[in-house]
Amino acid sequence: MSEAIQGLDLHRSFGDVAIKHTESKFNGVQIISGKEHQENAISFGYRSLFNNLIVHFKGSGNTLTIDRHCRLSGRFVFDGDDQNITIESNTSFEGVHLLASEGAHIKIGADCMFSYGIEIRNSDSHGIYDLKTKKRINFSEDIQIGNHVWLGMGVSVLPGVRIADGCIVGMKAVVTKGLTQKNAVYAGIPAKKIRDDVVWSRYKGDDFPQEVIDRLEAYEN
Repeated sequence: MSEAIQGLDLHRSFGDVAIKHTESKFNGVQIISGKEHQENAISFGYRSLFNNLIVHFKGSGNTLTIDRHCRLSGRFVFDGDDQNITIESNTSFEGVHLLASEGAHIKIGADCMFSYGIEIRNSDSHGIYDLKTKKRINFSEDIQIGNHVWLGMGVSVLPGVRIADGCIVGMKAVVTKGLTQKNAVYAGIPAKKIRDDVVWSRYKGDDFPQEVIDRLEAYEN
């Protein structure tokens, strides 16, 4: 990337990263990639805002795709080759660590709201082996988070997890397996369902947020 982008810094050993952006705003954004790492790509979404964000490529052939009107802070790490991280429109992160490793991907839906201290990692980063078979048992797995999902402060999401649309995950929960019921509240270690049939809104008020239901239905169509 030859042009300078205000608020975005490239690490001094910067490798081959293709960067696209349209009317995005950057404040304290760093992209790190060694010279040996090639063919990585970032697409920053239309009119999105990025504050105190680090994107670290530790491999080649990785892609970060961010849709329009997002507001993101945190650290995104690609540990290995050929991983994709996708974040859909109108999603906000206050402080999120994403780790994509060993060819496994992370996909986050539209209109999600993630608080501070969130860990989403599709790898354990170290091998675990069965003593009898001598074979590894903890492989990296894709993570998929649906539309309009709220993760409270300090939530951890582990490899292979799927979270359904409209869910709320309570503070410091650890999500170890799929949260499959839409519009439900989950909490605890490991995360378990504690309430059905809810809908959440970014704004406090007494009126039922029918517009949220309408958006969720539109995402399905």
